[in-house]
Amino acid sequence: MPDPIRYALSPSASELTVRVFKDASSLAARLSHDHVIQATQLSGTFTWSEDPTTCALDVSVPVAGLLVDPPHLRARLGMGAGLSDKDKRDTDKNMRDKAQLWASRFPVITFRSRASAATSGGLRLTADVGVRGMSISRSVDVVVQVTDGRVTIDGGFKARATDFGFRPFSALLGALKNQDEMVFYGRLVGLT
Repeated sequence: MPDPIRYALSPSASELTVRVFKDASSLAARLSHDHVIQATQLSGTFTWSEDPTTCALDVSVPVAGLLVDPPHLRARLGMGAGLSDKDKRDTDKNMRDKAQLWASRFPVITFRSRASAATSGGLRLTADVGVRGMSISRSVDVVVQVTDGRVTIDGGFKARATDFGFRPFSALLGALKNQDEMVFYGRLVGLT
C-alpha cells in the first residue's frame, strides 16, 4: 500500500462558511437578516491514504479572518440584497463580542478529526469542533476527490450556538434574535 499523502490546505482555493438564520417567529423578525460568514483565512492539513481509517483532517480558522455577508456569497445562496455597510459593521462587532465568539479570548476555531471510515460516497470523519473554548464531537460525511497533487474535500454539518456555550444573538429584549442552529459548510482544497 502506498504511503499516506499529506496535503496543505489552501486558503485561497478553499471555501468555508457558516450560515446563521434569523428567528422568523420573533416580533421584530422583519428587521433582522439571515447571514453567511466566510472564513477568509484558514490553515491545516488533510492526510489521504488508501486505508480510510488513517485519513485525517485538521483545520484552524482565525476569528479575525471571518467576513460577514460577502455579496458574492449572499447572491450565490439566494439570500437577497446585501446589508448596508452599517449593518455589516454592527453584525461583525456583535459576532466578535464577549456574548458571542469572544474573539479577544478565543481567537481560533478548530476542526480536528480523530477517526475516519469509508462511506459509499467518501469518508465519515468523527471530529472535535472547537468554538469559543468549547469542543463538541460531530460525525461529518465528506466527499473526497484526489487528483495529481490536489485534493478537494466537500462536506458540512449543523451545530447550535448553545453547544459552544453562548446564546444566539438577541436584541430588543428578544424581539429580534437568531436561531440556535447554524450550518457549517466547507469545500477545502489541499495541495502537496
